[in-house]
Amino acid sequence: LSQVRADDRSTQFNAVWTLPLGASTTATLSIDRVRSSASGANHDERTVGIQRDLPFGEGFGYVVRASDQGPRQAQVNYQIRYGTYSAEIAQAQGQTGERVAASGGVGFIEGNVFLSRTITDSFGLVRLPGYPDVRVYSENQVIGRTDAAGELIVPRLLPYQANTLRIEQADL
Repeated sequence: LSQVRADDRSTQFNAVWTLPLGASTTATLSIDRVRSSASGANHDERTVGIQRDLPFGEGFGYVVRASDQGPRQAQVNYQIRYGTYSAEIAQAQGQTGERVAASGGVGFIEGNVFLSRTITDSFGLVRLPGYPDVRVYSENQVIGRTDAAGELIVPRLLPYQANTLRIEQADL
């Protein structure tokens, strides 16, 4: 709860309730209320949403959000070894917009050019010659599987720090 003391005295109230629905999915309900004593402009809005975060490795995520004041959004994201792709549709103030996006990276390591997800800080190469489809983990989350040559590019490593990666020995 906050009160703004200026030319237009107003009181704002915001409450958010978040319910976890598993390891990476949440449902949210928010209530916003603004009361202005000087201008008489009052605003109430209730918003509900559900969101599933993208996994650290390959997989999908989504966001669906709607407000009783009109704004609505639906977005799906898909992440694979070579990039992240998303499609979104949103509606606000009587206007509808659609968007499709793709992001990824190009890198160079040990004489080879490779395609990857977006490279933000540092990256590395896991090399297991002769062992395709081996799961690779970072922070105990699967980040991918080695390709036919037994290699996997890891695009999100922390620079200048020790990064711990491990493989699934049962896949060997």
